[in-house]
Amino acid sequence: MMKSGSKRDTILKVACKLVRERGASQLTLDAVAKEAGISKGGLLYHFPSKNALIQATVKISVV
Repeated sequence: MMKSGSKRDTILKVACKLVRERGASQLTLDAVAKEAGISKGGLLYHFPSKNALIQATVKISVV
């Protein structure tokens, strides 16, 4: 069983990967959830909106 923090990290890695592969305009919560192997509800638990997910990916790419 994955820890909550590692699920969050996995979601962020998947989101960054999808943006690189498809472009930011094609990023969807459904695609991220599917690629990360979690439900959309599980994704929304960690990131309550697409905007929150995008903001988190920007923060990690700046660091």
